[in-house]
Amino acid sequence: MDMRFLVDTAATTFLNLKSFSEGESKGIRAQISSWSGTTATSAREVTVAELALGSYRLRHLKLPAIDLSPLAKACGGPIDGILGVDLLEKMGVTIDLKRRVALLGGETGEEIERAHLEEFHASQRVCIEAFNRADAHFFEGCLDPAVVLFTPWGEVRGRREMLDFLQQRYFSLAPPAQIDIHPHDFRLLGEAVWFEYDYTIKLPDGLLEARGMAICRKSDGRWQLLNMHNSIIQAEKSP
Repeated sequence: MDMRFLVDTAATTFLNLKSFSEGESKGIRAQISSWSGTTATSAREVTVAELALGSYRLRHLKLPAIDLSPLAKACGGPIDGILGVDLLEKMGVTIDLKRRVALLGGETGEEIERAHLEEFHASQRVCIEAFNRADAHFFEGCLDPAVVLFTPWGEVRGRREMLDFLQQRYFSLAPPAQIDIHPHDFRLLGEAVWFEYDYTIKLPDGLLEARGMAICRKSDGRWQLLNMHNSIIQAEKSP
């Protein structure tokens, strides 16, 4: 099961009681401090058979579990626990603030960045292949639900609206439109990548050339297009 932890170098490790409901209550007392003050609470001790973080496997951990739902709003969504300094130190973790990644012992920021970009390029290739065969069903998974597309013909917002736009403008053509895209100048920020690109789309009646910038982010283990801003270089009709 994939779980979402908040990294907090000023805290010890806690689990969210709602994510780990099984455990023995041993009268553990805990204090939670935030900008709104400090609250005393009781915790339940939970034994985790195995916790995997990258290449590390931590087994038979006994950790306190409390209700962390008040932190959900500040974190932008539910969290399953707090990864604190006790486990971070044990695993030899380094926090790379520039790249917004946590590096396990022996890893470097460059290695993490290279691995993310390789994964991104592989995902991009299969999405381009889906576009070129007009496979709207597969291509849907290449789009973030909140995707925004800016074009000379107007704005497109949301996955459904973007699929309708692509269907009307490209996927319904015979033969299907063929895109050839060349991304460059990548900037990786955590699990989001910003890049520029040049592309051509071969149409039944001509060729469309454009350039622009885009942002993709990784969600549910998949890289998805979040924002794309196109600028047309040339649009020609075949004689």
